[in-house]
This record gives sequence, C-alpha cells and structure tokens, in this order.
Amino acid sequence: MNFLSVFQPSKHENPALNGLRGFLLILVILCHIYMVLHDAGKTAPVGMYAAQFFRGLSLTIDAFFVLSGFLISGPLFIELEKKGTISLKTFFIKRSFRIFPPYYIFLLLQLAITLVLMEMTTDPIHLETARVLLSRFVYDFLYISNYFPGTLLQGWSLSLEEQFYVSFPFFLLFIYRKLPYSLRFPSLVILLIIPIVYRFFAFFFWISPQDPHLETTYRKYIYNPFQGHFDAIIMGILLSFFLKERKELIQAWTKNRYLNELIHFLFWVSLIVYNTIFSELEYGVPSMVLRFSVNSFCFAGIIFYCLKGGWIATIFSTRLLLPFAKLSYVAYIVHMFLLGFILAPLQRVETVTSWDILKQWIPAILGIYVFSYLFHLVAELPFVKLKELTLKRFGYKE
Repeated sequence: MNFLSVFQPSKHENPALNGLRGFLLILVILCHIYMVLHDAGKTAPVGMYAAQFFRGLSLTIDAFFVLSGFLISGPLFIELEKKGTISLKTFFIKRSFRIFPPYYIFLLLQLAITLVLMEMTTDPIHLETARVLLSRFVYDFLYISNYFPGTLLQGWSLSLEEQFYVSFPFFLLFIYRKLPYSLRFPSLVILLIIPIVYRFFAFFFWISPQDPHLETTYRKYIYNPFQGHFDAIIMGILLSFFLKERKELIQAWTKNRYLNELIHFLFWVSLIVYNTIFSELEYGVPSMVLRFSVNSFCFAGIIFYCLKGGWIATIFSTRLLLPFAKLSYVAYIVHMFLLGFILAPLQRVETVTSWDILKQWIPAILGIYVFSYLFHLVAELPFVKLKELTLKRFGYKE
C-alpha cells in the first residue's frame, strides 16, 4: 500500500479538476462552520451580504453534483461506444469499493460512540437525543436520508449521489442505448428539465412565505429529494456528452485563449453575484427554483474551462490542493462530526462574530484533514487493493 498516494498526482486525473474539488470542500467547511454556530444561536447579527455569503457557500454542493455527473458518465459513454454495452458488474464493484467502506465504517463508529454515551449518561435529555439518533441510523444505512433525516446532517447529498450511481447505468443500458443517435442528447435534456419543472410545482403548491418552518419545508420538498436536485448531476453528464460528441465545435469556440480566460472568470463572477443577490432561503423563484440551474450551469462552464487551461486552471493545478482533493470524500463524511468538537469552545461563548468564524476556519480545515488522512489509511486505502484484486478475479482489464 502506498501511504503517500494522496500527495501524489495520478496520470488518470486532471490536476485542475482535482484542485477545484479540494478548494470547493474547503468552502463547504466554512459554510458548515457558520451553519453549526448559526443554528445554535451563537452568531452575532451580521450584514445581509455577509450572512448570505456564508450561507450561500452551500452552492458548492451543486458543484460536487456536476463533477460527479461529469466524471462518472465520461467512462460509461466511452464504454458504451466501444463495446455497445456497459458492464454493470465492473461499474458496481468499482463504486462499491470506492464509496461503501469509508461511509459504513464511519456510520458504525458513530453508532458505537452513541451506544457508549448512552451507557455513560443518566441525563434524560441526552438519552432521548441518543434514542432519536439510533432510530435514524437505518436511513443513512439505506441511503435514503434525503427523504428521511438520518444521523449525518450532510447525508442527504451522499444519498442523492448514491441514488444516481444506482440508476444512471440502467438508464444508459435500457433507454439511452436503444434510442437513435439523434434522440440521445434530447433525452438528457429532458432529464435536465424534469427537476426544474418539479421545483416549480413544489414551490407553488408547498412553499409559503407565511410558513413558520419555511426552511424545513423547502428542504423536504425541494432541496433534499432526488427529483428536486438531480439536474445538477445531469448538467455534468451533458458536459461529458458535449465534450465527447462536439469536438469540432468546441475547437472552434475555444481558439482564443484570452476569451477563454475571460469567460471562465465571468462564470465565477456570475456565481458570486447571483448567490449574493438571491439568498438560499429567501422566498422566491430565483432562490428556491432557479438557483440550482444557474449554479450547475456556471459550474459546468467552470469545469469546461478548467479542462482548457488558463491562469485560473493553473491556480487550481497547484500541488498544495492535491491532498485536499484526494481526501475530499472522506473529509466530507467526517467533517460535521468533527466540527462538533472543533467548535465546542465557540459554542460556550455568548455571540460569535464573522471574524471569529473566519479565524476558526483554518484550524478546522487542518483538524479535519489530519483526521481524514488517518481515517483514509484505515477505511479507504486497504480497499483500493481489494478492489483491484476483485476486478482481476472477474477478468477486468483497463
């Protein structure tokens, strides 16, 4: 086993996309520091735009969905073109050894800690909290916590992605593959449109500005469910299709290097401006319906231009971001649990300012990634070799 693999580049990975992934998770941590302290009632009143900045960093989740759709669909499209089919066995072996070990090991660790704490406490409030957590573990284990809240606050997004991994290969095999070539791209566009239509429907039927539990209702009917959020994944799939099937058009579009860098920069500006103006939890179509579409389109553009190079892509390609990228999955699983300990000192003070949040950011990143690296050695790295042996046993060749 190579214990330093997270610090070493791989020939199969794009350095700029790796760096982008690492950078985005660092922003997720900042967003969740704010949300943990805000939900605990510890944050001092801040300016409207400062609050929207911290809360709006949740848009990075859409970026991970776009990246997932792009990275997963690319090899499947190539396999389908070369072989006329997809090996479901190979796909699910690869995904299972990549995703399940860290996820289920952490869930079992969390379950064990909960049971130990139940034995150690007599406080009825703590006991009731522990019982509630125990009753919710099943939703995490079954990857349905985007419909039924589990123990992981970020588990809804992991569930949504897993639902995509399970369903998309079957869509390619039994629907997409049988369509005439001229209808394949429209079929993906239809998938992109379905969640947008659903969000309009959900917004006008279930969301009300008078709802005292607006955030809960919004998350239940729009933000968390697969049918309300999977268009971000489809945007990544469309980008993959576009890069594979429209090479001549892309070449014509991207001849001017300076124009490429300007457009890449404008995608970032568009993200910042839109999410500053339209807060995530502000009642309205731009915030609760169209925000997903705008974010995923901008991130698809950012991924596209990262692949084309330029000064922004060069920044993301720095080796400094490499371990953050390679540990991003493990770090995402464990970071909310660790923030409970890292932010404990701030939870004992009366109010926390924006400056306090920013000061806590770097220590939180370091603590989360040190733990993530150690957890990676135990719960992720051993299964890389096991995956290779399993694939070899079933006759798989790169």
